[in-house]
Amino acid sequence: LQQSLIQTTVGSSPHITVTNSTKDGLIANYTQIENQFGPFKGIDHSVASLDVRSFIMNIHPDNPDVILLRGMDLTAGNSIYHFFDKNDFNGTMPSNTNEIAIGVDLQKDLGVKIGDSLVIKSDPDPLKTNYTETITGIFDTGIASLNKLWVITNYNTSETITGKTGLMSAIYLQVSDVFGADTLAQEIQTKVGNSYTVSNWKAENESLLNGISAQS
Repeated sequence: LQQSLIQTTVGSSPHITVTNSTKDGLIANYTQIENQFGPFKGIDHSVASLDVRSFIMNIHPDNPDVILLRGMDLTAGNSIYHFFDKNDFNGTMPSNTNEIAIGVDLQKDLGVKIGDSLVIKSDPDPLKTNYTETITGIFDTGIASLNKLWVITNYNTSETITGKTGLMSAIYLQVSDVFGADTLAQEIQTKVGNSYTVSNWKAENESLLNGISAQS
């Protein structure tokens, strides 16, 4: 029961997150940071992601829909989030530039289907460039708030839409020992230095940990 509970709650999410402590919060040298994880044992999966608040312009033009555009290596990202290998995923993983996957709740809100196009921009300013993206898949994270907000694409597409060339918002890690994530996070913090913030799921889910403790 406990193993099932842990898998359900944190099995498809990062256990450790590395972000930039500076004002803009973006990581420019993310490859160098990822390379520093090599000596640490127990890191199963790692993916860097460019996560940027963006807008869908063509469905409700008078009140554009706000989304979180997430650009990443989709194969690496899927190893953590399992967007594309669930029984209730429909369609195909975005493989080309200008292709996206959206959450099932967002799909219902917009009234769109696979093959339809969404016009996305990082700023609703009329002078900003519109980018037309084709929906190739509909995913279900099991969390309605994420299904309403997340739009998943490859890094190149996100980079083009947002203009954040060569930058990432965060590096997400999954580890073998979920209960040792806090200790490993401290070791990574020491390695990468105070210019970065290393958080872990245990520090952010005290009530869940209390529940697991009570179940034990």
